[in-house]
Amino acid sequence: MLSLAGRRPGARLYAREDKPSRRSKTASPSYLRPLHRSYRVEALGPDSIKPLVELGFWSKSVEVRRDSAAALSTLARNPDNLGTLGRSGALGATLSLLISTDDACVRDATLTLGQLVQCVELADRFMERTGGLETVLGLLRSPAPRPALVVVANLACQRGAADAIVARGGLRPLVALLRAPRHDIRNE
Repeated sequence: MLSLAGRRPGARLYAREDKPSRRSKTASPSYLRPLHRSYRVEALGPDSIKPLVELGFWSKSVEVRRDSAAALSTLARNPDNLGTLGRSGALGATLSLLISTDDACVRDATLTLGQLVQCVELADRFMERTGGLETVLGLLRSPAPRPALVVVANLACQRGAADAIVARGGLRPLVALLRAPRHDIRNE
């Protein structure tokens, strides 16, 4: 044991053998351990997805719209669901969720849209919608532009979409992101 008498300023309070170890021999409680969730998103039919689309369109509750956006985002992660989501009207619901005042809802809707535009026919339908691309380009100027950047990147891979992005003023916010001091955004 180390006595405090004769202790010089700035000296360690613990002797080497008394110092608590970094690795405890006891297991940490389960609520302190990080969650490691692995899940598989199943392919669903249009009848299963239609209620989510309806909730995204017509609900006035922010919580319900947020949950609908999160569910659509999860379903869009499975490539088998993209066609079903397109046939169920998820593109329109996603675009209506983009203009929400809730940040989580907008983020999930933008992530959904980033997945949906990987499908050629959905990307074409998105480009035909008035205001859709302009809304996404406006999200590039938001404090969290990463989901919108994914949408623009996936959309730029589609035939003729890169010219439309430039024609509708998408080059200026992309250049602004390249000039941003945030390295994580520049590397995207």
